Amino acid sequence: LDLEVRALILTNGKEQLPKDTQFIFDFIQKPFKSSDILEKVRSLSSDAEVRHMKGKKIRFKLFSRTTTEKSDEDMSLRFGKSYVVFENEPEAVYKMATFFTNKNCDIMVVTSGRSKSVTERFKDIHVKVLGLSMKPRIGYIEMSKLGTLMGAITDFIDEAVKPVVVIDDLERIIDVNGLNTVLTMIYQIINGGSKKIATLIISVKEESLTDKDKELLLHDMELYEV
Repeated sequence: LDLEVRALILTNGKEQLPKDTQFIFDFIQKPFKSSDILEKVRSLSSDAEVRHMKGKKIRFKLFSRTTTEKSDEDMSLRFGKSYVVFENEPEAVYKMATFFTNKNCDIMVVTSGRSKSVTERFKDIHVKVLGLSMKPRIGYIEMSKLGTLMGAITDFIDEAVKPVVVIDDLERIIDVNGLNTVLTMIYQIINGGSKKIATLIISVKEESLTDKDKELLLHDMELYEV
C-alpha cells in the first residue's frame, strides 16, 4: 500500500521517538516559533511536489538548480514559490500573472514602463499596477527609494488573500540601486517582509547579470524556463 503520509513531529526533547520510519518527515523541538513550522511545511510541500512531478523537471546546469518546464495546461507554477524569468522583454511574467489570476490570486505588477500600458494589457483582469519613475512623479514611486517600494509591496501582501507580486524589469532597478541592495530587498520580500505566504515573480535580462549575480538571485528563487 503506497500511502502519501509525511509526519512532522513536535517534541519537547524528552520523548523517545522512532527514527527509522519513512513516514516521519522531520522533527521540531520546543521552544519553536510558528515560522519554524511554516518553513518545514513549505519544505514538505516542495518535496511532495518533486515526487509527483517526476519526469517533468529540467535542470539549470550552471547552478545545479531544479527548474520547472512550461506546461500548456498549468505552466507548472505553484503559489507560494518565487520565480525568476530571464527574458529581454516582460512577456512570460505577464502570462504567469494571468495564470495566477485564474487561480484566484491577487496580483500586483511593479513596472518601470508605462503604467497605463500595463493596465491596458490586463484590462479584463483586476491587477494592481505600481509604476516606478526616475524622478518624483505623482502616482509613481521613485526607483531609488527602495524602502518606499518595499513598504508598498509588503502592504499589498499583507492586505491580499493570495498575493502575487510581479517585477517586470529588475535590471533598471539594479542599475539605479546596485545589485546587493536589490538582492537584500528581494530576500526581505520572500523571507521577512511579511508573515503572509506569497509569490514573487521577477523578469530580468540574462545578459545583464554575471554568473555570480545569477547564483545570488537564484538563492531564494526558482528559475522558470520560457
